[in-house]
Amino acid sequence: MTEFLLSGVAIAVLIASAWALGFRNTPKLATADEAARLADAALTGFRAAEVTLDTHGHGALLRGTDGRLVLVRALGDRWVVRVLGRVAVSVEGTCLTLRPGSVGERATTLDLGSDAPVWAARLA
Repeated sequence: MTEFLLSGVAIAVLIASAWALGFRNTPKLATADEAARLADAALTGFRAAEVTLDTHGHGALLRGTDGRLVLVRALGDRWVVRVLGRVAVSVEGTCLTLRPGSVGERATTLDLGSDAPVWAARLA
């Protein structure tokens, strides 16, 4: 029983240490250029023609010069860049929710302000 209790305390100390060191922080996109650089670096031949940032910096939607539509979103403390294929799209106010058809990918909601309906039409 003592070993179990000590293990639990050790795990709690590790979690608290990681939290105190800032590993709980989610990255934020500050500019459209930053989102474009992430997508350009992750996708061969991609060049952003249009970028719309989430108002809170949690992600971005990009349209490439080649017509590809790309999502940049936070996953933990890093960025994930995905070319969007078939996605279910819904708009509620200024928020756009993307639900990928792939198993294992989670839904993403971005607050795009007045651009939400524009992106919904593109992705439909």
